[in-house]
Amino acid sequence: MVEENFLTFSDEEKKIMQKYCDFLNVLVVVLDKEGKVIFVNKKAAEVLGYKEEEILGKDWFLDFVDEKERERVKKVHQELILGKITPNGHVINFVVTKERGKRLISWNNTVVFNQDKDIFATFSVGNDITEEKEKEEALRQKTEELERLNKLLVGRELKMIELKDQLKKLQEKLNES
Repeated sequence: MVEENFLTFSDEEKKIMQKYCDFLNVLVVVLDKEGKVIFVNKKAAEVLGYKEEEILGKDWFLDFVDEKERERVKKVHQELILGKITPNGHVINFVVTKERGKRLISWNNTVVFNQDKDIFATFSVGNDITEEKEKEEALRQKTEELERLNKLLVGRELKMIELKDQLKKLQEKLNES
């Protein structure tokens, strides 16, 4: 079983690894070949809205990846496991929380080798970029609105200049007669 390969650490080694991964302010998720969660840190559990033990053993793709992105994300995992793509790849996708909300996560993925140097799991580290992307979108919308207003004002100003020129020409004709 894949979990046994991953969990061959001593209890003390497991505690140390959990401690270091929990210290990090990033999501850490390890999936076996089938996509079952075999390790998760506190930050990942917190973002997903579950206790760590509620996540372990679950199918990552069915339970935590947004349905619209499920096949794409699963394909990346499978290609990593098969060694078809280079580890340390970067993927952005939505995860689904316990309350059925969505969080946008930027992932860096690598693979985990067993003692025989065979790939048996993926190791993913993610940053929750939901608020950052929402701020970027709000800024983009405000920028577009300002650009639209600027075009209107510039257009209005050009019309005013044109009208002043026409008035000046009319005034000159009146003065000539």
